[in-house]
Amino acid sequence: MTRLLAGLLRGIVAVGLLVSLPACLEGLPLPGGGGFPDVPGDDGNDSGVTDSGYCEPIGIPDTNTQQQMLNALNNYRIENSLATLMYSDTLEQAAQAHAQDMSFRNFFDHTNPDGDGPFDRAVTAGFCHAMMIGENIAYGQQSVAEVQNGWEGSPGHNANMLHTQYTFVGMGHYVSLLGEQYWVQLFGTTID
Repeated sequence: MTRLLAGLLRGIVAVGLLVSLPACLEGLPLPGGGGFPDVPGDDGNDSGVTDSGYCEPIGIPDTNTQQQMLNALNNYRIENSLATLMYSDTLEQAAQAHAQDMSFRNFFDHTNPDGDGPFDRAVTAGFCHAMMIGENIAYGQQSVAEVQNGWEGSPGHNANMLHTQYTFVGMGHYVSLLGEQYWVQLFGTTID
């Protein structure tokens, strides 16, 4: 029902979700007990990785749409006198997988039908020493500008985009066979 309303209203139904856990998760078993889904193109930019000063390397968006999403977010942060966020291929992998999963399994939520939330997905994808994870999702918008404007107009989503403690972000975007568009921003901060 939520997915249907989101498509009809072309608005953003879900509120931004912020999950904070102040514990180092390295070495803990992965949530869900399984591997992470293989997402085509999720690690195609490994040769472009540079040192971030954190345990998570700086990545490069895999697609033009993901690059546009990153540019829109970082320009918005600059307009609000905030530092830009570094791009994480790991968070991109988790965001892209979630966008596809919402389409494939016909749901629209921060928590998937298996009970995994943004923090679970980020850690499962390999985001190192995760301390804080936040997520924005949207459904139905037809352009980066439309989804960015919608998130800016929503207090919960806007708070995630302007959160001062995030250092990394990864973007997910998926277009179903029916042309339905799913959008994900996955934010993260590491302990180190």
